[in-house]
Amino acid sequence: MKQRDCPVLVVGAGAAGLSMATLLARRGVQSILIEKRREVFVYPKARNLTFRALEILRGVGLGPAVNASAEHISNMIRKRTLSDAESSPILNADSFPSAEAVSPEPFGQFCPQNKLESILLSEARRLGCNVRYGTELASIRQDDAGVVATIKDLDNGASQVVHVDYLIAADGTHSHIRGELGIATSGFGKLPIFFVFIYFRGPWRHFVPELGEGDAVQITCADAPGIFMAAKDDLALFAHNYVPNRGEGAERSTSDWCRELVLTGC
Repeated sequence: MKQRDCPVLVVGAGAAGLSMATLLARRGVQSILIEKRREVFVYPKARNLTFRALEILRGVGLGPAVNASAEHISNMIRKRTLSDAESSPILNADSFPSAEAVSPEPFGQFCPQNKLESILLSEARRLGCNVRYGTELASIRQDDAGVVATIKDLDNGASQVVHVDYLIAADGTHSHIRGELGIATSGFGKLPIFFVFIYFRGPWRHFVPELGEGDAVQITCADAPGIFMAAKDDLALFAHNYVPNRGEGAERSTSDWCRELVLTGC
């Protein structure tokens, strides 16, 4: 029997993979966690955690770190453009039910994925998890002893064969592993609306000084529909939605087109 390198190989260091590695390590089960990205996300992506996620994070001692991110759920207001004086609320803490009857945690709380990943990464490494960024899964096969995986270092091209008892596929919506295993998905499939994420730097916040950390503004202007939100420091995100069925596509998103769109939304 081949000697195993580690009990578990986790593929994908998003919130799911990092959480799994941390939870396993808390139970004394060590893992190798690989991620083809070279660092944690610097962009917010998913922004709010539900009360069940907050319970789990509190259970592994990460409640204070998460609470330091913010004390509220993300608010969102609606405006025709950023510079319009009129606005109306869409989402705020009052929009959601109370979780008081089932949980000591609030219904939701702002903690964007870039912050959550950093919190989980620090804890996973503190607990001894072998986290490798810039590393991808090249191949997998199963034998009587478990799983044999070939992983590749994207910086130097070196490959390594690892033997583990279990492999956890946390490699996202378009899971390479799920495809190799022939595991189908179910549900509605692709939604008819797609987004282009435009990151830019500029003093847009002076139009909405009342916005707090994690809050967002939905723009209803017909020529620039989308959502403005802060990413980090003076870096901002404009999420523009488009509909392919109308002949709209991401290929039109040149730098000049994106700049004009952001200015139109302002």
